[in-house]
Amino acid sequence: MAHRQRRSLFRPCIDLHNGEVKQIVGGTLHEDDASRLQTNFVARRHLQIGGGITVDNAQEWLDAGASKV
Repeated sequence: MAHRQRRSLFRPCIDLHNGEVKQIVGGTLHEDDASRLQTNFVARRHLQIGGGITVDNAQEWLDAGASKV
């Protein structure tokens, strides 16, 4: 029987928290202690999205006002 290698799945998660778009480190958001919150990324300006943008639909995003894709 061949040995099967386990692979991790990366599931990015962008959250809205206190009016900001953030990538929060899993398990660090606690209602009773906000000082424990850790982030990998906080958007300081505008909305940022990731995924689903392709060469076929990039122009639509630019036409809609995106500064870059």
